Amino acid sequence: MSSTYTPEECERWHKRTCARCRRHGWFAARWPDGHVCRTCHDKALLVRGTCPGCGDGALPGLRSGDSTRICSDCAGFMMSYRCSRCGMEDKLHRARLCTRCTIADQLDELLDDGTGRFRPELLPLVDSLLAMDCPLSGLAWLDKNKGKPGSTADLLRRLGQGDIELTHEAFHHLQPWRAAAHLRELLMNCGILPAIDKRICSFERWLIEHLASIPDPDHAQIIRRYATWEVLPRLRTRAEKKPVTPAARRRVADQVKQATAFLDWLVDRGHTLATCGQNGIDAWHAEQTSTPATPSGTSCCGVRPASSPGPSGCLQYRSAGPHRCRRPSAWS
Repeated sequence: MSSTYTPEECERWHKRTCARCRRHGWFAARWPDGHVCRTCHDKALLVRGTCPGCGDGALPGLRSGDSTRICSDCAGFMMSYRCSRCGMEDKLHRARLCTRCTIADQLDELLDDGTGRFRPELLPLVDSLLAMDCPLSGLAWLDKNKGKPGSTADLLRRLGQGDIELTHEAFHHLQPWRAAAHLRELLMNCGILPAIDKRICSFERWLIEHLASIPDPDHAQIIRRYATWEVLPRLRTRAEKKPVTPAARRRVADQVKQATAFLDWLVDRGHTLATCGQNGIDAWHAEQTSTPATPSGTSCCGVRPASSPGPSGCLQYRSAGPHRCRRPSAWS
């Protein structure tokens, strides 16, 4: 017998009008008040309160007449929704376990450090996930892209086995970066990792990729020092006062890109950062008047060559008005 159904068979056997929302479609269960769709089924099992009949805390049923929320026993449900382990009435998953018990079983498997127990440093993460207000969203997060490299399950398994160090530097290199960023935020929220503004984390991860894309190692070293001594301290100072905005994050990335472009521009003209002088800076600005972002973020009117004091090879900047950036009579 074929496992597929004709549209007429699907309509006859598997589709009804939901007694709760009145939409017609696939039904999930038949309750005393009628057939219910999957959405209403799952929402009803999340309702908590006090049953007026017996005092139970889970209220998926509706009392006939006034539609007061009542428990499944008082409503006359034929199917039990009680977890086979903890007894909590909830949406049931494999082995008739509630959502929290299912999450606990998955975490037992994923965060095993090889001894049959959780990696000790990750216990706050386990407690945080089990205490979620909406455990269904936590279960969906654990199951996302399951079986694929870089999935939530893959990152947690590597974290539990110690393949991923509990440092921000380790998370800078993880891919896919969005999944790694979300996991890092959870680790910061439960105190496993030091709290850092997420925009700063995003910039530091981007900086590693940007430096790797610079072919000239000397240029990469200069840009690394510029970002380390000039850009990141300003960004961290800003984060101490208020959260860094996406616009501020994009602005500092543009400054680093412009600094990289400036070094390439010097090479094209046979100069280096140490030999360009103020005339070279002015010529750069004269050609970049249509570009809002400059290496300094305001106006780049000075260079600290490698032989001068301070971080060797770093760009040095000072504020200046537009009249300072004029095209010299001759520079090449």
